[in-house]
Amino acid sequence: MKEEMLEKIKRDYLKLEEEYQTKNSKMTRLKELEQHPLIQEYLTLQQDLEKNTLQKATEEHCLDFVSEAYAMNSHHIKETNSIFVYLGTYKNNESRDILRGPESTRVKYNDPEAEYRVYVDLEKQSHDALEIPLQNCAFFEQTHRIIFPKSYNTVREFFNLQNTFLLDAIELGQEEAIERVLAKSKKIDFKKMPRK
Repeated sequence: MKEEMLEKIKRDYLKLEEEYQTKNSKMTRLKELEQHPLIQEYLTLQQDLEKNTLQKATEEHCLDFVSEAYAMNSHHIKETNSIFVYLGTYKNNESRDILRGPESTRVKYNDPEAEYRVYVDLEKQSHDALEIPLQNCAFFEQTHRIIFPKSYNTVREFFNLQNTFLLDAIELGQEEAIERVLAKSKKIDFKKMPRK
């Protein structure tokens, strides 16, 4: 081998050795720093946040997937578990819309001027909601399982309950999903509520 080639190999060797030593020094210093309590706390927090973000993203994707799968198949659902979600109590206003008919106003559950209540089957689309005349609501509520949402935004809560129910049914089976969704329902004794 020519002397200049040997010199080039030697230079490359020394360069690689120096890079290795530098990297090794950095690794040693990194291990020393990792022993410091503040850095350990930082690393733990970083791992927890990454884990929670990933878990939340995974849960959101699962709910998106279940919602999309449900939308693709909802028109085929004929039989359900007959669990209804209460969407509100309404009275008709005197003003009328030519295209849509009388306008409705949401009122309190026990409003004496109320005319009907709206319920939707948990396994159906929200546009399949039932408008039950007020005089028939007591019988309907006694003969069906009703979930009374905890928030005023009952439609959004309906979709959240529906997605959670469907995901539970897929992962755990319908019986467990029914138990879980019914456990989330608000128990209200409307007979004890004061009238307006």
